[in-house]
Amino acid sequence: MSLPSASFRLRAGSRRRVLAFPAFALALLAGGPAAAGAAEAAPVPKIAGIRVVAFTPEPLLNENDPVNRPWPFNSDYQPLCQGMTIDVLIPCPSGGFLTPEDDGEEPPQIGKILKAVDSRGKDLTAPRVHRIEGNAWPVEAAIREVRITDDGSAAAVSLFVPQTPTPGAGSIDLRAEVTLKHCPKTEEFKAAGANLRRKGTTIQLGAVELKVGEIKSYEHQGRRKEYVRLETRDDIGALRAIELRANGKTLRALDLSSLRLNNGPDSPRSMTCGLQDLPEKVDLVASFYQDIDKPASMSIPIALTAGIGLAAGKDGEAPLAKVGPEDPLVTVAGFEIVDSSIPRRARGSYQTHGTTIALTLVRADRGIVRIDPEQSKIVKFTDSTGKDLTTPIVDKELDSGKILPGWGDPTIAEGGVSAGLVIEVPQAPAAGADRVHFSATIALLCSDGTDEFKATPAGLNVRGKKFEAGPFRFEVTEPKATGKGDRRQPCKIEMKTRSDLRGIKQVALKAGDRTHEARRFMSSRSGEENTAVWDIPGLDELPVSAEIVVTVEKDRDRPKTVMVPVEGSIGLGLPPQR
Repeated sequence: MSLPSASFRLRAGSRRRVLAFPAFALALLAGGPAAAGAAEAAPVPKIAGIRVVAFTPEPLLNENDPVNRPWPFNSDYQPLCQGMTIDVLIPCPSGGFLTPEDDGEEPPQIGKILKAVDSRGKDLTAPRVHRIEGNAWPVEAAIREVRITDDGSAAAVSLFVPQTPTPGAGSIDLRAEVTLKHCPKTEEFKAAGANLRRKGTTIQLGAVELKVGEIKSYEHQGRRKEYVRLETRDDIGALRAIELRANGKTLRALDLSSLRLNNGPDSPRSMTCGLQDLPEKVDLVASFYQDIDKPASMSIPIALTAGIGLAAGKDGEAPLAKVGPEDPLVTVAGFEIVDSSIPRRARGSYQTHGTTIALTLVRADRGIVRIDPEQSKIVKFTDSTGKDLTTPIVDKELDSGKILPGWGDPTIAEGGVSAGLVIEVPQAPAAGADRVHFSATIALLCSDGTDEFKATPAGLNVRGKKFEAGPFRFEVTEPKATGKGDRRQPCKIEMKTRSDLRGIKQVALKAGDRTHEARRFMSSRSGEENTAVWDIPGLDELPVSAEIVVTVEKDRDRPKTVMVPVEGSIGLGLPPQR
């Protein structure tokens, strides 16, 4: 049985944040040629970057199973994503690549990974098996995603291997083969002198007619920006690109992604066009694929040797400073770098620039209520050449105009036992850098200790049994586990309370000398009352009598600020696998 593919890949055209990868230290030594035709130049693949995701079990919660806390299931850093992703950029020699058919369930079947070995001989394609609630979840090497630029000029192929490199390994030998659909011939149509500021104007581009809509505007950072909507009811299946030109120079290419959405036969397709910095009249030039119904297949061998780039620390660990007993345990969950030379639409809709480090913070004594980004501070973030990675980057494609250092949205695990935090800086390391140094102060808002509420009900093995533990009212809904294997449904109890469910650190069932920790299966809210259903794994049947203990955070509404200094010198070795 394999894991659901949605947990590992990003569908083509999705708007989830995806990874682009570092070219600064990834040296391309060889690229396999692929001939689409005798007269065509072969595409030369190159490594666009790399991401490593490590998994260090949380000592309090994850000794046996990689449960998804604090990183949510759809996060790039959750434990089941452990491994290495290598993005390979393949430029199209002529015409354009077509997006592979995607059924939404499985990654596109376009090829396979033949070899991925680090310089110390470790096979990075070796399968890895997680065990979750007693079930085996194998993770295998695979091509996870193919992203095609809007104009088909390049394809970014994400190759995933389940193993991380050996600490101290200097390079990776990668071999793969992919086959992409390709339309080598295109045809251009031009509409000269179009006025995009006149509502109702029609623009004919080959078989596609665009109609100019009403001009709209909005304020952003003290500037008024105008845009217009362009609509069509024609078939755009063969449309490759539309450019705005003036005096023979290309001003910009239009984003066709929204135009490609199918809005139904009775609704026009539409896209927006920003009017800032455009002359009164512009030329529109549309490029169409020829023979799109009969695309050619292009086989592309990939043979690359890449330097891993950042050196591993001692035993592969990323050491972080500890300054006192109040400190949480801090580990590195993942690391990624964005290569800004990669086409934006091959990197995903929300990809940022620069360098990212993801940290996991674990606290035993107090619950983490939230992380305060206003009090938190990035003190220093440099590479081994001395380059300051916090220097802002100007990006004219963004409304803000520049990218600044900052914090990603933090995630807090149930009960506040752990938190996930992403540090983002705009710059990628310089060529030749072998290490990244950073220091920061993280402001944790924490509860002050815990309270316990207990109940010792009899008849716990009877469906419908009700009991109370302090402000928490319980009812037994499934006294017996059912099913086998991945279809097994554990015993369940339902909780109702007016208390904040986020403050519950643990619900445990103690029977004899054994303690079974409940896991929240689902929750809902109606008015002022919260309802939660708790699974109790590891039991075939609830005992006749047991002690139920609910541990909650104390003074959650008045959290104490704990300033946590963190300092590290990070390499791609990351914490070792278990």
